[in-house]
Amino acid sequence: MMIIDKIADRYIKCFSHSYRNDSEAQMFYDTLRSDGSWADIDYTGKTMPLWQSVNHFIRLNAIILAGLDKSAVIRGLDFWFSAPREDPNWWWNDIGFPMRCAFCTVAVKDSLPEELKTKIISIYNTEIAEKWTGANRTWFAQNIIVRGIISGCSELIHKGKTYLEDTVFISKEGEEGIQPDFSFAQHGSFLYNYGYGLALLEDCCKWIGILADTQFQFKSEKIEILCRLLLDGNRYMCYHSTVDFNTIGRNIVRGYNSKKRSKYFLDKVIDTLRAESSLKSELDELKGYIHGDSQTPGFIWTKMFPCLNFMTHLRAGYYASTRFGSKYVLGGDISNGKCINGEGLISGFQAYFLTHYLVDGDEYFKIFPLWNWAFLPGVTCPEVELPTEQGAIMQSDFAGGVSDGVYGVCAIDLHESFTLDNPVHFGGKKACFYFDNEIIQLGCELYSDSTLNTTLNQCHLKGAVTADEKEIPAGTHKIKANYVHHNKICYCFLQPTESVLNFGFKKASWKRIAAISTQDSLEASGDIFTLYIPHAKSNTYAFAVLPNSSVIEAAKYIVPEYVNTKAVQAVYRNGVLSAVFYQSGSLRIGDMDITVNTPCFVVINGKKIHTSAPKGFPQDINVTIKNA
Repeated sequence: MMIIDKIADRYIKCFSHSYRNDSEAQMFYDTLRSDGSWADIDYTGKTMPLWQSVNHFIRLNAIILAGLDKSAVIRGLDFWFSAPREDPNWWWNDIGFPMRCAFCTVAVKDSLPEELKTKIISIYNTEIAEKWTGANRTWFAQNIIVRGIISGCSELIHKGKTYLEDTVFISKEGEEGIQPDFSFAQHGSFLYNYGYGLALLEDCCKWIGILADTQFQFKSEKIEILCRLLLDGNRYMCYHSTVDFNTIGRNIVRGYNSKKRSKYFLDKVIDTLRAESSLKSELDELKGYIHGDSQTPGFIWTKMFPCLNFMTHLRAGYYASTRFGSKYVLGGDISNGKCINGEGLISGFQAYFLTHYLVDGDEYFKIFPLWNWAFLPGVTCPEVELPTEQGAIMQSDFAGGVSDGVYGVCAIDLHESFTLDNPVHFGGKKACFYFDNEIIQLGCELYSDSTLNTTLNQCHLKGAVTADEKEIPAGTHKIKANYVHHNKICYCFLQPTESVLNFGFKKASWKRIAAISTQDSLEASGDIFTLYIPHAKSNTYAFAVLPNSSVIEAAKYIVPEYVNTKAVQAVYRNGVLSAVFYQSGSLRIGDMDITVNTPCFVVINGKKIHTSAPKGFPQDINVTIKNA
């Protein structure tokens, strides 16, 4: 039993910083009724998407950590288990509630009456069905460990730890979890590195620390995979302490929740892995980057994650990314054809080549209820806020990209449809080219049965908006300018373009994007900047985005050589060529003649050539280069 007590003590200590608030705990203790309940908690409530009744355990946790009377916690546990309690969402019943109950139960386990302990132990599983994968499997696994701690059973602790280790592996094609490129998939082929992927990292690292130097300690090869998930995956998906919202899935609609999380939440993961790994210098650089001690984590990058169609790009002073679904990659987080738990009601276009830019890091902070979801950054779509289930299963088969580590290109030949009042078909060829000081977006062959717009950006309004050096007042303006500048980002049009500027104050409720069971209004408000191109008169676009730039730099911008046709989209800048070939053929640009034998993506930088082909297309690529 001594080793189990040691594990229990470590388990309690690892939570102490999360819950410790003595003044709040005293208030909870003082207002706990004699029957073990609180008057302001609705114990019959079945709120969606978050089960508010489990706040009961947040309060019990606070009481025990403040060192207050254990009998109050036992009284609170006894009240909860005195009647059946169930939420409409299976996750809370099978995973979330046992997890919330675990901490305070472990803390008082030796003082629990046997009958109550038996009731509590019964909520923790002893097996995990094969259907559970990724983070869900991790949560079930740690609940088995908790059952072992409460019941004093070392066999269950070992069993749970083994299940936990079994979730840490490189998935095969079509499987969920850690992908070969260290993106993370959950609910099918849906990008979730800072959602379910982060949960797997945090929970595994928590137990790595708790079980260290015992017979239950983690295998070194499993720790190495977790290091690679962090360093080859999640590291490329944040800008200092700002996480790329493309990687958190439906969590973007939970901004109404007042619970705050430290912006340095990865510290515990990094510290745990650093203690166990040989990659200490990389982990130290990442920690410094997150804390803002350096502009990069030791290097700049453009990185393609081909498994889930995601490209990220970092330079000193800014970050950008492009995310897109396809015939093979989900465009929305759905289950049984519906958005999960009513979260993300109108995010149907979110994975339709969404490209966003971070300079300060707060450009999109809790913006999501204020967004017009028909005008998402980088997206070309009809003017409708599309329900998630209508956009989640995509049809486009040409999608992908390539990078050489520093420069890159990604593209999609978009062919999609949806039905609201009437069927709508729309699409076009869209490509994004990442260079040092600019990100160039090209579109051609655009079509739609309905309206069609390409949005350059929709973000929080900060400071003045200028077009060709003229300051623009708030409101809606049709303009024909060479460039628009707002909040350290310049949008330069590479061809004559009629665009629309719209900026000003907005107010909306979080309920418009999530089915939330509350009488509260949950209103958000703020000033929003939107810049888009309507395609009523043109079926192409070409623009460059210059992050972290001034109006002076915008005025001096030199347009690079580029090609924007149905056969090929390409940009040549400072000796670097990035191209998308939609069919086999040739291209003459810069000082090069290039011929390819199959549809593909190409980056040529000096004598180095990097290529890839879209999934489902021939993968044997031949590139012939001649100097022009």
